[in-house]
Amino acid sequence: MEGMFLRFLSLFSVGFVFFMPKTFGAKLGGQLKPAEVEIIIQKVGFGSASRLLRSAETYPLWAGIKVGLELPITPSAGLGDYGDGKGTIGGVLLGPRLYLCKGLSDGFEITFNFFKPQMLNTPGTFGAILKYNFVTEERAVATASAYAAYTSVSSFTSSKSAEVTPKVAYEGTDIEGGVVFSKDYFKLRPYAGLGVLLAQGEILPELVVSQNSAWQGTIHLFLGSEFEWPMNFTAQIDFMNLALMGSLGFAFKF
Repeated sequence: MEGMFLRFLSLFSVGFVFFMPKTFGAKLGGQLKPAEVEIIIQKVGFGSASRLLRSAETYPLWAGIKVGLELPITPSAGLGDYGDGKGTIGGVLLGPRLYLCKGLSDGFEITFNFFKPQMLNTPGTFGAILKYNFVTEERAVATASAYAAYTSVSSFTSSKSAEVTPKVAYEGTDIEGGVVFSKDYFKLRPYAGLGVLLAQGEILPELVVSQNSAWQGTIHLFLGSEFEWPMNFTAQIDFMNLALMGSLGFAFKF
């Protein structure tokens, strides 16, 4: 157990060293037009939404825990060039977060993700997903579950802020519901899902020309797989408004 914990800490440290410098200090530009506000909400809101990173099956009540590091990856589509062009957002949004999944009783499972934007000025989230397994492979060719997700998002700072503690430029909320199907091949658990995702976002009024908030919706298609080795590795590909995004998970299962 101690060796597994040390490996997890090493993995976490390596992730920060290699990925954080790319997003540190990201800022949104000013004079954003309404159409640009909507695109930002699509990219940041959809890209920060909670990911299952799990097959459709649910863990047992005991011990039934998966804990690790999640790395959502979202192309920024030039968000730093929007408005007055003074933004400092790179080509890819990397929003690392801690990941915890816990099995409950009666076919339920809950997943949490968490990261504060003040830690490294990357997209910060607090999210939860409740999943319910209603079909198992004992009764059908695949496992099927329904899920509902909520995510609170805080991201970036203002290019106009001269304060020692910069203002958070984006605040938003994501709500999603859907279904996921999977097949268990022992060490390999591929899965596919379909959901409806709604993202609400609000940008600092000082950064916009007029409209500073909006709702955006999309069909969320995703494909992924869990790989069970001494460490659990999960890769997931997401399609939102036909835009390609993804997420990687590195965790231990107990």
